[in-house]
Amino acid sequence: MSRSSVTNRPGLVGWWPLDDALADFAGHNPGQPVGPIAFTTGKVADALGLDGTSAYVKVPASPGLNAGSSGTGLTLECRINPANINSLHPLIEWNNSAGSIGTHFFGGAYHYGCLATVIYCDSQSSPLDPAFTSFLLMAEAVEVFSASQNLGWDCGAGNGEGLSRVLATALYPTEIQKPGLATAGVWLDSNRPNWVNRNANTDQDAVVNGCDVLFLNYLRYQLGYSWNLIVGAAAPTLAKTYRTLTGKKSAFAPFKSLLDRHFPPGQPSNLMTDNPFPLQ
Repeated sequence: MSRSSVTNRPGLVGWWPLDDALADFAGHNPGQPVGPIAFTTGKVADALGLDGTSAYVKVPASPGLNAGSSGTGLTLECRINPANINSLHPLIEWNNSAGSIGTHFFGGAYHYGCLATVIYCDSQSSPLDPAFTSFLLMAEAVEVFSASQNLGWDCGAGNGEGLSRVLATALYPTEIQKPGLATAGVWLDSNRPNWVNRNANTDQDAVVNGCDVLFLNYLRYQLGYSWNLIVGAAAPTLAKTYRTLTGKKSAFAPFKSLLDRHFPPGQPSNLMTDNPFPLQ
């Protein structure tokens, strides 16, 4: 497809191919690099590579970019190839450069507040995989119901994120094998901190998520408790959930001891899923 065939489309206000420059081929709004950006091999020609943390492209405000202000709506399109889909990353965002954020679009799945029932989910179109969106939707729906239950599963913390992942995986078991989704191996390959006795105030830390999904799968597939019983044993920490189920106080020690025997600390775990259980 030629550039002229794109730029001549009616209503187009901006087009940044980002193949070897930050130029706007549809208007006069070139991008400005922020942080360590680089160009790499793309789907078509080159592509912009970002580090996922501090690098992005900034386009200064312009009246010509006020698309949708007449109430007719607007369309935004981009092609991405994320190296990590374990956490949310903004794809396109409007802000006023002073901390206020307006329209923004993320990759992954999210909802605004644990009780919010408007859920936004990614999709996979190449190759087409409707189950991926169903997997993401189930994970977010679990968080909404957990907030409604209001007994301890926190959608913005480790235990709630862990629960949403394992229940979604129970329905769509192959989706967790997609690159960047499983986190159990991340915890096994770390110094294995105890996120069972305490609850991390984040849902985007792969080490935290790895510990929590492992412990929940340990309750289900090693100790044999049903998901219904586990969900019903909601508590502010996974250790308290364990105590409700088993009547025992020591939650983390036997769990870690079992995993240490099968996945020796300091050695690569090579675990590609979130569930290695049952273990002998």
